[in-house]
This record gives sequence, C-alpha cells and structure tokens, in this order.
Amino acid sequence: MTLLAIALAAGVGSAARFLLESAISARAGTRWPWGLLVVNVSGSFALGLVVGASLPDSWTVVLGIGFLGGYTTLSAASVAAAQRSLRRDDAVALAGSMVMLLSALAAAALGTALA
Repeated sequence: MTLLAIALAAGVGSAARFLLESAISARAGTRWPWGLLVVNVSGSFALGLVVGASLPDSWTVVLGIGFLGGYTTLSAASVAAAQRSLRRDDAVALAGSMVMLLSALAAAALGTALA
C-alpha cells in the first residue's frame, strides 16, 4: 500500500511541478531558469519541513519521496544547464546551476530549522 501511495504522490508532485514551472516560465521567460529555481527551492524548503516535523514514517516517505521527489527535479535542472551550455550560454548555465544549488540547500536548512 505504501508503494502505491508513493507512486500516486509522485505523479501529483510531477504534475504540480509542470504546472508551476510552465506558469512561471511563460511570465518570466526562459533565458534564466526561474521556473526550475522556484520549484527546486520551494520543494527543498518543503522537504526540510517534512523531515524536521517528525511525522510518522509513512507520511514522511509518501510526502518526501513521493510528492516532493516528483515535484523537485535535479535531472530537469541538469538538462536545462546542458542545453544552455550547448547554445554557448555558459555563464547563465553555470550561474543558474550554482544559484539553484545554493538556494535549495539554504531552503532545506531553513525548512528543517523551522520545523
């Protein structure tokens, strides 16, 4: 039953990521990865809250691995950076990756501390 709950939560998280990232990118443009940045930072913050909240293990697994695992996306961020680099936009690729990594780490720490 837990595996099914994780799978369903991951699907909902992926759909939420797609909708939020698409909405932000449509408004802010795609030169800078604003959509990916908001998704990964907010997801890292939420995961920090979930981990720090001392929820029952089943909730932590379903929310953390399932929903937030589907919501956040290192692979999409990596592909976006690689595509920018291939287009010779190396400065944005590197800066976007570093800002995303450092912001996500800070957000995770903040979420854990607040929980």
